Amino acid sequence: FYTEDDAYLGNYMGGLDSINSGITTIVDHCHLCNSPEYVDRLIDGLDNSGIRGIWCYGWYCNPKYTPEFSLEQTPGWRYEDAKRIRRERLSNDSGRILFGVNPSEYDSAPNEVVVDELKMCRDLGAKVISAHVGMGYYDSGRGNVDNLRKLGLIDSDMLFVHCSALRPEEYEVIKQVGAGIACTPEVDMQMAMGHSPALRSHKIGIRTGLGLDITSNYASEMFTQMRVILADQRA
Repeated sequence: FYTEDDAYLGNYMGGLDSINSGITTIVDHCHLCNSPEYVDRLIDGLDNSGIRGIWCYGWYCNPKYTPEFSLEQTPGWRYEDAKRIRRERLSNDSGRILFGVNPSEYDSAPNEVVVDELKMCRDLGAKVISAHVGMGYYDSGRGNVDNLRKLGLIDSDMLFVHCSALRPEEYEVIKQVGAGIACTPEVDMQMAMGHSPALRSHKIGIRTGLGLDITSNYASEMFTQMRVILADQRA
């Protein structure tokens, strides 16, 4: 139901809210890439807020506003539009807003899609490839990090988000390649995605960060996230 102007306001206000909360740099795992017009407005909002960050082009599909709420079956046009964004909007690798990608959801994407998309991400020079994995109740048990290892595709440019249901050996793989984990403790608990692995992953030497997710529902600053993760870990 979001319009292009809603998309702009969401990212503009999100950037201002982050700055107001003491957050100066973000990774925007962007879900709302419904058309090239949406994409431009999303980047405009983030840029105009003054925040520094990496804007990750979301390649997975959203339901369309139709009587049946139909779902696009393939990212299709997003691949070509990502090339436009990389060429025209986010070509500067030392700019305030950098180019990244969040590819199709690994739990539902066949291996041929995973392989093709990661090749495209790297051909485009994505600063970060941000991917949902190990999402507790919603996890398929496929072992997405281990699958990436078997495919020879996991590398230090990857940021794994949520991660509560990863297998112990998958944390070791992430550590070995120098990839990162973003933990979102408040939304993980509220959406049955499990106990956050943040303290565990940090302890074994993985680059670990805290994230905010769905800030219309949950706190938009890091102090609440720190309190929640401490309570979660003690519980």
